[in-house]
Amino acid sequence: MSYSQDMKPLRFAVIGLGGMGAKHAQNLSHHHAYGIILVSACDNDPAVVEKQKFELPRIPLYLDYHEMIAKEEIDAVLIATPHYSHVQIAMDCLEKGLNVLVEKPLAVTAMEAEKLVALAKKYPHQLCGVAFNQRSNPVYSKAKEYLPALKTIRSARFDISNWYRSDSYYRLNSWRGSYALEGGGCLINQCHHQLDLIVYLLGLPDAVEAHCATVDRNIDVENDVVALFYYPTFILTFTASCHDLKGVNDFEISGDGGRLKMDKMMLDVYLHQDELKVNKTIKAYEGVPIEEHHLSYPPRQQQEDRLYGQQVQSLRYFASALHKRDKQLATLEDGLKDVQLLNAIYLSSWTKSKVKVPVDEKVYAEALAAKITEEKAKN
Repeated sequence: MSYSQDMKPLRFAVIGLGGMGAKHAQNLSHHHAYGIILVSACDNDPAVVEKQKFELPRIPLYLDYHEMIAKEEIDAVLIATPHYSHVQIAMDCLEKGLNVLVEKPLAVTAMEAEKLVALAKKYPHQLCGVAFNQRSNPVYSKAKEYLPALKTIRSARFDISNWYRSDSYYRLNSWRGSYALEGGGCLINQCHHQLDLIVYLLGLPDAVEAHCATVDRNIDVENDVVALFYYPTFILTFTASCHDLKGVNDFEISGDGGRLKMDKMMLDVYLHQDELKVNKTIKAYEGVPIEEHHLSYPPRQQQEDRLYGQQVQSLRYFASALHKRDKQLATLEDGLKDVQLLNAIYLSSWTKSKVKVPVDEKVYAEALAAKITEEKAKN
C-alpha cells in the first residue's frame, strides 16, 4: 500500500453509524486513513444521528442517504448498515457515480450479491469492493506467497473460537441474532472474516457438509459451527464458536511439500522434500530435513490496531486503489464467493445434507424464507 502527500484527498461519506460505521467515521474524521477526508455521514435512526452530532461536530449529518448523496460533493461511500440493506444502497450509490466500499458481508444471499456484481460491471471506472480488513494482515498475505511451496495440499483445518459474544451482545442492536434482520448468526457476522480467509487462500470448495447449533444464547441463529469443506485433493475441517470465553484462531494447511501454521499474530512455515518421494525411501521413523520460516505480526501495525482498529486498513487500501497505487483488498467477486460459501454452510445444516458449492440460489432463498417464517412463529 502506498500514498503520496501530493494526492488530492478523497471525499468520503459513511452510511450507517450505529455500529462499525461509527468507528469508520471516527477514523476518517481524525485523518487516520491517509488520502481520505470525511465530508458527510448518514443514519436513518434519529437517536444515532443526535449522538453523532457530538462525535462529528463539523460533519453534515443526514437521516436519508438519498438526500446526502444528492446534496454533498462525494467521491466515495462506505456502507455499514444492517446486512440486508447493503446491496440496494450500494446500487443506488453506484448509479450516482460514486465509488463504494461495503462492510462485510457483501449480501445475505448470493442472489442479491450477483445483482450488485452485474451492475458494477456497467460502471468500470468506479471502484466497488468489500471491507475484509484481515486481508491486510501480513501473516495471511505471506502465507499466500508460500502456498505453492506446499505442492499438492492434503489437509487443512481452521479452528476459530476467539469471537466471544455474550447473550447481552445480541441486545445491543435490534437486528442482531436474527434470520429476518441479520441473515444468520456468527457465520454471517464475526466468522465471515474466516470464511473470507479460506476463500482468499484456498478458493471455494466443491462441496460442504455442516452442522450449526445455538449454545446457551437466547437467539434462533447459530453461535457454534462444525463443517467439512471438500476440495479436489483434501478436506478442510472448520469449527467456529462464539461462546468460548478463551478461544483460539488457528489455521493450518498441509501439503506434500510442507505445512503452514498460522494465527492472527504468527506464521510458521515448515518446508521439506516432497512426501510422495520420501514415502518410497524412508525407513520406519526416520525424519527428513525441515526448512523453517517464521513471521510475526509487525509491532507498529499491532499498535495501530489497538489505537484505530484493524478496520482502518480497509479504508487505507481502498484509498490507495482509488489513487491507482495498489489493488483493493477484496473485490465484489471476492465478496460474492464468500456469500456463496456462507449460503452453502447454512443450507447443508438446515437440510442435514452435503451440498455442492455454489448452491442453487432459488433453493437457498426458499430455505432462508422458511427459517424466517419459523423464527417469526416462535417470537
